[in-house]
Amino acid sequence: MAPPSAAKGKKAARLLETSGPVVTILEGQLGNYQQGQKLSLLEANELVCQQAQQYQLSGKEPPALRVRLDYMAEGRMDSYILPIKLDEKGDLLDHMQAWVDRYRTDPKLVTQLFDHAPAQHQERLRELLTPLLRDSLNNLSTKVVQHFRRHCEISALEQHLQGQAQAMPKRAQQAFYKTTRESIAALRQAANTEPLLFSGKSPQENSSMEQQQAASGRELRAQPSRQSVRVQLRQNQAKQAARAVPHKAHTVPQR
Repeated sequence: MAPPSAAKGKKAARLLETSGPVVTILEGQLGNYQQGQKLSLLEANELVCQQAQQYQLSGKEPPALRVRLDYMAEGRMDSYILPIKLDEKGDLLDHMQAWVDRYRTDPKLVTQLFDHAPAQHQERLRELLTPLLRDSLNNLSTKVVQHFRRHCEISALEQHLQGQAQAMPKRAQQAFYKTTRESIAALRQAANTEPLLFSGKSPQENSSMEQQQAASGRELRAQPSRQSVRVQLRQNQAKQAARAVPHKAHTVPQR
């Protein structure tokens, strides 16, 4: 039997793997959420879109807003700090995509990051760190944003299923909620632990990235995570139903 500390560690790891991204307000206010408060990515995504529309209609100058996204990807925890301009349209992830792509397409913005370094080291730092920054920006733009979109789809599906349960008899609701929790947890675990997928901005980028993965023996078509959230949910439910068959009192004829 594993020691209590090991069991707690496994439980904590499982909890992280089955959780969605969390958004923390670092500066400003988002809806009723104040600085320091946390909310789900789906809710933050929707609130940013709503507030951006309100400021565009009113013509008022929006206050500064800065958030941190804490998330797991490929089995590792990470975080990203994002300033949001509420005078620009779109949801939170639209703002993130635009912010990252701004740096990807304008090399001057990247080189300016080193302007505050000691003059004698600026050139060397640019040579060493600029390629790393570009790789990081490409990763954010082509993979991490898509990862966040996937979690938003899972959250929206969870809300939809919970709404459906309201139409069921109370005795059936408990089993339905349990199956829903297990299925959503499985979807999040897959999203958080599987390799992130490329989602390039153009056919040329997608083609180049697919060729690189094929060369390393990892064709994108072979990755099961290409399946939609709903397809994965149906597969998880089928597996759970299959596991439950031996516990029935009567036998089931085999086809």
